[in-house]
Amino acid sequence: MSKSLEILSPLKLNVFGLYEDPSKQTVQPFAWADTFLRYISQQPESMILHFWPMENIVILGMLDRQVPYFEDGLQTIKKLGYQPIVRNIGGLGVISDDGVLNFSLILPNANQLSINDAYLLMVDLIRDMFNDFEALIEHFEVPHSYCPGTFDLSIKGKKFAGIAQRRIKDSVVISIYLSVYGDQDFRGRLVKSFYESGIQKEPTTAKYPDIDPECMANLSDLLGTSFSIDDIQNRAIQSLEKLGMIKHQLHLNQDLMTTYEKFLNQHLKRNVSTLS
Repeated sequence: MSKSLEILSPLKLNVFGLYEDPSKQTVQPFAWADTFLRYISQQPESMILHFWPMENIVILGMLDRQVPYFEDGLQTIKKLGYQPIVRNIGGLGVISDDGVLNFSLILPNANQLSINDAYLLMVDLIRDMFNDFEALIEHFEVPHSYCPGTFDLSIKGKKFAGIAQRRIKDSVVISIYLSVYGDQDFRGRLVKSFYESGIQKEPTTAKYPDIDPECMANLSDLLGTSFSIDDIQNRAIQSLEKLGMIKHQLHLNQDLMTTYEKFLNQHLKRNVSTLS
């Protein structure tokens, strides 16, 4: 177990999963993230492991709204059978469908973690989850992937996951999207099509990736194992339990639900154009 994960060992592990029909989910996971960031600041001895599967969603970043022909880009996504939404974490777009697992660590006392160390904590968790395989999991930017960043996770140069984080006062949410199985080539082509129709060769202030779908792959293919989403969830829980944590199901009280409804309305307002 990496020393970077030892910061988690004093914390109580609360697990929360959105297990209802993923096709009904759009902005709900991001409203929960905002809710949990406020909640965990009042629970300094706890952390939350939040699983949030989604189905046929393109999760755009705030920078993606700045493409010159944003509405054209949205229509391209919809014509290919996916629903676009805009999140308030990370800068650029990623794909989420039934072969992708999204999960987050929501931690209190984030002042103990630099931005870099928070990313490394997730990197080390993923490495521990798959330490029964010989493959080397590296982190470096894969520039022709969608949503490229320094903490892209790859095996033999093929990216299978990306990490983002968001901080509110003393709390941090560290989120990862992990391509487990499915048509990763199509995912890459879909995001590439969004940028092509959204930019149309116009000059842009922001830098957008020139996507090559070949530079990304599924974890199941890279490790030669047919993982299910449940398999990956169980590996995450098991790695945290090795630290001595005891899993608890997070119970939703009225205060949490009231806060959630407030943030849900905010995210829905942000996505009026994308959801219409």
